[in-house]
Amino acid sequence: MLRIAVLSDIHGNAVALDAVLEDIERHRVNQIWILGDLFFKGAMPQEVLARLQALSYPTTVIKGNTDEWLVAGSPLGLSLSAEQEAEWRSVLEWTWYNLEEGTKHFLNDLPERKTVPLTDNLSAFLFHATPQNLWDIVPADAPTALLDTRFRQAEPDAALYAYGHIHHAVVRMVAGKPVINPGSVGLPFDGDSRASYALVEADGQRLACTLRRVPYDVETYVRIVHARQHPAADEIAYTVRNGRQA
Repeated sequence: MLRIAVLSDIHGNAVALDAVLEDIERHRVNQIWILGDLFFKGAMPQEVLARLQALSYPTTVIKGNTDEWLVAGSPLGLSLSAEQEAEWRSVLEWTWYNLEEGTKHFLNDLPERKTVPLTDNLSAFLFHATPQNLWDIVPADAPTALLDTRFRQAEPDAALYAYGHIHHAVVRMVAGKPVINPGSVGLPFDGDSRASYALVEADGQRLACTLRRVPYDVETYVRIVHARQHPAADEIAYTVRNGRQA
């Protein structure tokens, strides 16, 4: 049996990531898929990068919208006021200051979507927001017809579709095929402050998808956020404590 851990939206929270990686170790996974948004709006981007570089599992990483923002130096897909633009740029500059040289090349080379094998006969289609772009929002309660149009029709032969971006953990079905969103490791928006990820098990023609919620020391992370004087410290602290946006 193939067992895969599916992560997304780490957002520079290495404390949450460490808790998820410990849980993954206990489940003896064979692979890891990471669906984007690795560093932006988090206080520990370099630590997250180090964790990813040290992974011993075969790992597939997909580019997220905030990863593209870091590469482009522009808030693509957003319409911001002058004040919001200034706040966004302060986070961008802080993040680059706290990442090692060469990270831009790593982010730039990430694929925006990828089809990966599950078994000899089954494959999964991975992307961050939609197969069409990095910023469109397909909410957890989207009509099934929308999932069919945006996801299944983009890769009809896939047996499973996995996306991130919305920070809400969910498993849905479209045309008899699972659509999973593992939620956010480091910045959940779905009302549960625990780190979130998913497990996928593939055995022949059988697929099983399980959502996992992992507690971690939120207050330790909040102290790090403030100690490092992150420009969005108050917003981050509220979100990680409450599992929802400020």
